[in-house]
Amino acid sequence: MSLILGTVQFGADYGVTNTSGQCSPEEMTAILDQAVELGVKLLDTAPEYGNAESLLGQYLPSRPTLDVITKVGRLDPSLSLDTALIRKFVRTGFGRSLEHLKRTSVYGLLVHHVDDFLGESGAHIYAELEQLKKDGRIRKIGASVYDGEQIDRLLERYSIDLVQLPLNVFDQRLVRSGHLEKLKVAGVEVHARSVFLQGILAETGDHVPELLLRHKSGILDYRRAIAKRGMMPVPAALGFVGSISQIDSPVVGVTSSAELVEVFNALNNPEANDFAYSHFEAQNIELIDPRRWSDH
Repeated sequence: MSLILGTVQFGADYGVTNTSGQCSPEEMTAILDQAVELGVKLLDTAPEYGNAESLLGQYLPSRPTLDVITKVGRLDPSLSLDTALIRKFVRTGFGRSLEHLKRTSVYGLLVHHVDDFLGESGAHIYAELEQLKKDGRIRKIGASVYDGEQIDRLLERYSIDLVQLPLNVFDQRLVRSGHLEKLKVAGVEVHARSVFLQGILAETGDHVPELLLRHKSGILDYRRAIAKRGMMPVPAALGFVGSISQIDSPVVGVTSSAELVEVFNALNNPEANDFAYSHFEAQNIELIDPRRWSDH
């Protein structure tokens, strides 16, 4: 299982447990240098990650071994169902990403907001993605999804190469529903994001962010269980992801080169794959979907 380095922390102050804020340019350089040294091959970014693409573009030309996955931004509703305008929106946005990244092509281009892909404009978006792939600008096309229903609808409508989806100790929905297996049968490359649930699964002790205090008991039960087994949080969280055979790669963001080394070592030296992770699957969508954390 290979590691994909997420870059949202390069362009934004991201994560409820992130106390260091957006990475400095110096730390970003150190992280990228460390990634190259460790043999990391892919970076995951997006136009919506602040100025991450532009910052990456300052450093990627000297790091030719690193390839990129980026995203199609949210569709402008004023485009209505005009085929030409929708295709131009995708093409222009992608061209801007390439300009920022100082690249002529990328490994993957994903539709960031899957509802755009599944809506009435989806066929026009897909047609442009297919054309960009034929033109050699993209190797793989796909989408970022949240649930099994979206996966079903995508596979019914399109032939896609790549999906990013949420997966962690608390969020095991797509394992239980069989959707991970369905994706693999369809030949789709699967990347797991949110493996630390914005850092919640990478922390020790009793502290829980205020947004999640109503879920504190379940979070602490898990932390105590792994501590009892002598497991550290990062290897434990990655051990769960590593135990899922349908996952090709986890997407993990870090704020320091030391964190990257810790993640890389944990991924390549998994701990306790016989741990009963299924006991800690959370049924409460208010915990496992970060989009809902600010709703209460």
